[in-house]
Amino acid sequence: ASLIFNGKYYITNNSDVDEHYAGDYMGALVHFYTYGQTEFRNGSTDFDVLGYALSNLDLLNAFGQDGPSYSRHYVQYGINENRNMFRMEDLDMSMIFDADYYMKHNGDIAEGARRHFTLYGMKEGRRGNDTFNVYAYKNRYKDLQNAYGDSLNFYYIHYLNFGYAEGRNGQDE
Repeated sequence: ASLIFNGKYYITNNSDVDEHYAGDYMGALVHFYTYGQTEFRNGSTDFDVLGYALSNLDLLNAFGQDGPSYSRHYVQYGINENRNMFRMEDLDMSMIFDADYYMKHNGDIAEGARRHFTLYGMKEGRRGNDTFNVYAYKNRYKDLQNAYGDSLNFYYIHYLNFGYAEGRNGQDE
């Protein structure tokens, strides 16, 4: 567990866990394995589960939204294979996401706009800002449709990693 879990980090970075398990690292560990991994919560500074998933598209294709599978893969194979992994908080998402815009246009989100957007909003095709429309991006590029099908979160990541630099258009049609 030490590769992907640190009790102090987990409690400190998850207020709901802190409310229930403050100082109880064993309880926090149980929470992490029971709920946290499924919710793509990070258990330590050393492993960013969503960053690992989005850095390794072969795993994203294989595991989809199964958070615990990424953690298992990292511990069993990924660390020894020197797999890429970025931290989501380090990723510049300004081309597709603005927290104020997202909160204003998604009334069901009470807090944690960026987290919600990366975990759920991208998969649901929600707009993160007024300049990028994932549906317009998807519909405009047949090669991406052939590669990603209806997995909308792939289109966001493609745009961030490749599409913008390639001059691809993600604005409304």
